[in-house]
Amino acid sequence: MTDTKKPNTLPVALTYDDVRVVSPALEHYTKGPLLDGLWKRPDLSPRDRSVVTVSALIARIQTIEMPFHFALALDNGCESE
Repeated sequence: MTDTKKPNTLPVALTYDDVRVVSPALEHYTKGPLLDGLWKRPDLSPRDRSVVTVSALIARIQTIEMPFHFALALDNGCESE
């Protein structure tokens, strides 16, 4: 007997709406202090901050956040080869 059901899969990328459904506070923190505050600090350039973030995501195998941060890294001047 074969099972024709598809396994439950996660969306390719979570949206802020997806996060808000589970935790409105997490969505608020992510958009506010994290992306609008931390990412705007002058200590590191946006490109360098993206390199560090993408490296950490890869090392920790955090695939859910990768599409967003890969796109952000490209926007911040990182190049793909």
